Amino acid sequence: MTWWEEKKKKNRRALAYYRHSAQERQDNSIEIQRDKVLDFAERHSIEILDDLEIDKNGITSFTLQKGSTIQ
Repeated sequence: MTWWEEKKKKNRRALAYYRHSAQERQDNSIEIQRDKVLDFAERHSIEILDDLEIDKNGITSFTLQKGSTIQ
């Protein structure tokens, strides 16, 4: 891997989005999604800044780390 590819790889940041799947009727669908997202992020050197979780009752959590920006 070249130095510029390595530098580009280090700067990857993202927000994770999890949504309860009513059609699948899985109570643990958010946990399954979270596991898959965290695994993907780790394998691709992506820093997850925060996450948005929407369950059966609506948005349950979202707090972007203070000072963080997404571009």
